[in-house]
Amino acid sequence: MTHGKVIVFNENISDDLFITSASDNFSIDWQGEKSENLFFLDSFDGRLFRAGYIFVHSNLHLKLVSYLNTIEMIQISWRKKAPAAADQLPSEIRENISGFLGVRALMIKLSVDLSSKDFTVFNADQKIIAHGRWVESRESGKRNGPVKTFCFIDPLRGYSAEVDKLTAGWPGFETYPVFENALLKLYNTDLTDYSKPDFKFTEDHGMAAAIKEILQQSFDIMRKNEQGIISDIDTEFLHDFRVSGRRMRSVFSLLKGVLDPEMTAKLVNDLKTIGKFSGPLRDLDVYLLRENEYKNLLPADWDTDTIHTLFVTLKKRRNLALRNMRAFLQSGEYSDMTARWEVFFENYENFVVNDPPLTETASALILGHYKKVVKRGKKLTVTSPDEKFHNLRIVCKKLRYLIEFFSSLYPQEAVNDAIKQLKALQDNLGDFNDLSVQIDQLYAYLNNLKSSDNSLLIREISALIAVLNYKKILLRQAFKGLFKKFISEKNENLFYTLFGQK
Repeated sequence: MTHGKVIVFNENISDDLFITSASDNFSIDWQGEKSENLFFLDSFDGRLFRAGYIFVHSNLHLKLVSYLNTIEMIQISWRKKAPAAADQLPSEIRENISGFLGVRALMIKLSVDLSSKDFTVFNADQKIIAHGRWVESRESGKRNGPVKTFCFIDPLRGYSAEVDKLTAGWPGFETYPVFENALLKLYNTDLTDYSKPDFKFTEDHGMAAAIKEILQQSFDIMRKNEQGIISDIDTEFLHDFRVSGRRMRSVFSLLKGVLDPEMTAKLVNDLKTIGKFSGPLRDLDVYLLRENEYKNLLPADWDTDTIHTLFVTLKKRRNLALRNMRAFLQSGEYSDMTARWEVFFENYENFVVNDPPLTETASALILGHYKKVVKRGKKLTVTSPDEKFHNLRIVCKKLRYLIEFFSSLYPQEAVNDAIKQLKALQDNLGDFNDLSVQIDQLYAYLNNLKSSDNSLLIREISALIAVLNYKKILLRQAFKGLFKKFISEKNENLFYTLFGQK
């Protein structure tokens, strides 16, 4: 598009009205016309937009724009279909945005049809004072949808004041620094992050109202990710779906005594059933995402084609797990579950049996779980059974949930410090648990092999197990230092100052 000021007219106007709105002191000469379709690409949760980028595909080019500093960073010729993943992007663009996308797929967030034509503006002396482009846009597939009219105008040097006089006679408009950003806003493009809830509580809330908000937001996020799982767009849909389910289960296990126990039992059972179907698929997703990592762990001179057969088998298992998950999400059983939850939210007050004060209750729960983390962590040594590390990880996760649920009740900077210290410990324990699960599954796979026919594969899986066990040893050693920092006097004072008194 043309550089210069981007003008968006408040009401749709024709090009004839655009011409007649210029005073007698100016004239407009039209040049070539063209049509173009623009596709705005981003992840489901708007990762590129939140990072400050707008990514556009057309039948002619790929373009990456920074709407924060109004710079068109990259534009390259591209006559292929729109890329769907980071690894399909040309290197010039991949280097800028793959780190933000991660494993998320690119999706079309907005598609618009553009009709445009260039123009030149002359003053009364017939001198050229500006170049521009007139643009009409309509959302693709909506032939009767509203038309938005834009104008790009770029004054020649020394004629800015005259162009200001010209535009002063135009109908009402607003100006934008970036055309692409204007389109996203005008068409109310949904770039919401549907992976993270946003809880805003005050001391005026009771615990019952807070529980409803936590459950409602989590339920909504879970439902918004269903179609992405069914369509198998990327693995993050299932991940966010499961995180929402775990968050909801944690509400019932951590915040007891507020809701009717009979209804609570039904809802918890729903979440367990959802976990039963989604768990196997997620486990396989995690494994398959580690294929390159596993190959890189093997000696450089080993042939990784052999270990690839393991992942071929896992992909077949994943296809089956995906079919099962799809069937479940489209089943009457799942429909009945979601209907039960909707009834629960609609009649929520009828299921409240107790409503304790929010801040006092939340602080007591958080501090209590902090003490559990400290008590159990002090008992761990480098030789403690894996199960003990796993149990501490669960307590840490519960503490993290509680802090995140109610963080809006406390000074934000201090809460962020508390979460930062806890996250370092969680990352260590989470990595340790992941390695334990991976090793157990590799052993199970190894035991199913016939040594006479699969000697190379047995060698490679055995080598992987050895490397992963060594990484576990390193994590055990690192835990000691991380935990010592977590129970430091400074961090202890932070928790007690925020959530209670010694």
